[in-house]
Amino acid sequence: MRQSHYRRINLSHKPRKYQADIVSDVLRSIKTGNTSVLYTAATGTGKTNIAGYIFKGLLELGYKRILFIAHQREIITQALTRIPELCGLYEEDCGLEMAGDRANGHEKIVFASIQTVSRSGRLDHWKPDVIFIDEAHHAAASTYLKVIAEHCHKTGAILIGCTATPYRMDNKALVNKGLDGTIAFETDDNAAVFDVHAAHYDIEDAIQDGWLVEPVGVVVRSKVNLDDIKTNKGDFNERELSKKINEKRRNELAVKTYLERASTRRAVVFCCGIDHASEMADMFERAGVKSAYVYGDMDPTERENKIQAFRKGEISVLCNDKLVTEGIDIPAIDCIICLRPTKSWSFYVQCVGRGLRPHGVDLRDNDTDVERCYKIRKSIKPNCLVIDVVDVSKKHKLCSLPQQFALPVDFDLQGESAAAAKTLKKKHDDLNVLIDKGARNISDPIERIPTDYRSLQTVVEYAQLLKDYGQPAQGWRATPQGFVNRKYSGITGYLEGGSREGWHIRIETPTGLIKKRQTTGEIVSVETAARFASNLLEKVALEHRSTRVDHPHDTKTTSRATDKQVAWLTRNGVSQSKVETLTIAQASKMISDTIAGFRKPKGQFIAKI
Repeated sequence: MRQSHYRRINLSHKPRKYQADIVSDVLRSIKTGNTSVLYTAATGTGKTNIAGYIFKGLLELGYKRILFIAHQREIITQALTRIPELCGLYEEDCGLEMAGDRANGHEKIVFASIQTVSRSGRLDHWKPDVIFIDEAHHAAASTYLKVIAEHCHKTGAILIGCTATPYRMDNKALVNKGLDGTIAFETDDNAAVFDVHAAHYDIEDAIQDGWLVEPVGVVVRSKVNLDDIKTNKGDFNERELSKKINEKRRNELAVKTYLERASTRRAVVFCCGIDHASEMADMFERAGVKSAYVYGDMDPTERENKIQAFRKGEISVLCNDKLVTEGIDIPAIDCIICLRPTKSWSFYVQCVGRGLRPHGVDLRDNDTDVERCYKIRKSIKPNCLVIDVVDVSKKHKLCSLPQQFALPVDFDLQGESAAAAKTLKKKHDDLNVLIDKGARNISDPIERIPTDYRSLQTVVEYAQLLKDYGQPAQGWRATPQGFVNRKYSGITGYLEGGSREGWHIRIETPTGLIKKRQTTGEIVSVETAARFASNLLEKVALEHRSTRVDHPHDTKTTSRATDKQVAWLTRNGVSQSKVETLTIAQASKMISDTIAGFRKPKGQFIAKI
């Protein structure tokens, strides 16, 4: 009996629910007659495992030869290790078609690089009936189109594509019909690679379901202006970009932010060009952080040694150029530094996705999403910090973590969750519509656009207060802490609450005098509560004046009353002999107290002279 080179999959192991749903949707689409199918799954959700389950289903449906194509050696090696095990295949059932390695023509699955199989005649000895393209956002490239034309259009092979990012920047479509059956993309040539988008599971879905960690963010604003850089195939011209951003002060900003916010984290830095990656690694080393750099054309052995050192924790920061965006799975990564500006969402999402895999936690399919999210929050990797270095540009539309969650590109999350900020922003937008604009003053913060998380939070709390209670009587202003009144110099009144138990009134003075009062449950409107609080505030202001202590070194406590003070007091009934003994401070107090006694107080509080 033949022995399998690949360990057979444990029969108790099953795909996660979302993985099973994707497999079911893809196979159902093929059964109904679709011959060109795309599915999307977020980075870190097990795209390779999903592919293995699909291959197993295809073999059971009677398909005999499946060609797996990718553009990076790391992706192909990873698939060659996992997929045969998931399908329960023997060693001779799988082959490799890459550079000097060739399939023998009898395999059920062949794993190949696009660089190899796009050469004429390379697969003449082995004709697939299914072509599977991993990282299918590359599938509109000429090399892939050549293989698709030869094996799908001519011989009728089924085409399946998988990607985390179903969009390109060069106006070439990936798919004709979206999940709802409508036209997904309108392009100049209207020639999409895939006919049907069969299934979709994105980053936000995976985070909410407890399969990925939450990204939290920090924005570092650079003064480098990118407007004069040209665009090539939808993204920045790499040579021009590298010269522009490989600038000492900008690089130092990234290192400084890492040291301040992420010094204990394992970070991947995305750079532009080999020189940029090398200089960043040197700068981290000089700052006392173990670092290395890797790039696509580096000697494979040297590159793999550095990646393994990073995987083991011997290196804290790995700087890279065009390498770690795809095919490298290191769950310990918990910091992403986006030092390379981009206009490509495909590239950006791939970068961030490198850091979203959970680490050191047992997540199970029979757990609820709440239980999985709780496990992640209590694990050694509760989140992934994304540091976006955002440059100046009016011409180009830049990508950043906040923008991925429908926030401004340079919005500073200040270390908070991007999803939480998105929820807060939606509440802000909803309140902005609901609040009566006539109740606002032009200086109200609801009219301003917040630039960071805490400012947004402040504005939302302010807006909620206005929505719930409106703007009360003159003198009281809405703030996130409640309504505030600073009518009297040095004395501040606070009106808080509004619940069934009533409003809470708190008054503070410079001398430490604090009065607290709770209104009865009958006082429910903010206008009534504000009038009640205003009366108390006025009483405290009068009491504060009558108990004020003069400073011993103040000349007003030693100098005689002024002529004007003497004349006013004499005119209002104070004897001349009494007035002549008063200091400026004493005369001022007597005048204030006299005026207060003449004035009819508001409400129930009577001034005591």
